[in-house]
Amino acid sequence: MTPITTPLGDFNITAKVGEKYLTRTIHVGYYAYSLNFVTKEKNAEVDNTIQYQFNITNEGDVNDNFTFYLTNIPNNWDYSFSPNVARLHPNQSVDIKLNITISNNAQAGNYTIFPLVFSQY
Repeated sequence: MTPITTPLGDFNITAKVGEKYLTRTIHVGYYAYSLNFVTKEKNAEVDNTIQYQFNITNEGDVNDNFTFYLTNIPNNWDYSFSPNVARLHPNQSVDIKLNITISNNAQAGNYTIFPLVFSQY
């Protein structure tokens, strides 16, 4: 089976309704992003806030909004992203800060936390 590929770009679609012709332009876009983590590992004590920083770039050819979440974060820990939504034009980048507050009853150990990035598409 051969996969069907759709070319990217603008396409004019015309429909005839009665004696009228209606034409619309449809854009088939390319959606992609890249991440570059400035900080990856940190040590911290209980009841402290640590900050990570990463850069996101809209590698696509359309405007896009990106939102951020964390998985695998322990109970009673808090986190926030700043900004919490990145609204980017094609080839535009922004630095994102992630603040994680460790609970006052956290056990000593190594924790692995995974950031999730979602496109509006």
